[in-house]
Amino acid sequence: AGRHAVSAPSQIKVKDGKVNKKRAVQFLGRPFTAATLIRLASGFEALTQHRKSPKLTPALAGEHFD
Repeated sequence: AGRHAVSAPSQIKVKDGKVNKKRAVQFLGRPFTAATLIRLASGFEALTQHRKSPKLTPALAGEHFD
């Protein structure tokens, strides 16, 4: 207990560039490292852009998804 973990979406690609499997990457940290883990996961998501908005869930008022 006392450990933190954050998961982020990821994809595994084959040689021809097609998506083979959808997976998640999990960042694990020591106690009191939650803020660092959130920054790492956020940076990973921003860099890879693997997160996709659900097709059937509309945006809330004021939200914009590109």
